Amino acid sequence: MNKKGFTLLEMTIVILIISI
Repeated sequence: MNKKGFTLLEMTIVILIISI
């Protein structure tokens, strides 16, 4: 369980993708 949701980096990437 090294992943509990989105990390700050992942959230930033998702926001950038949505912004495009």
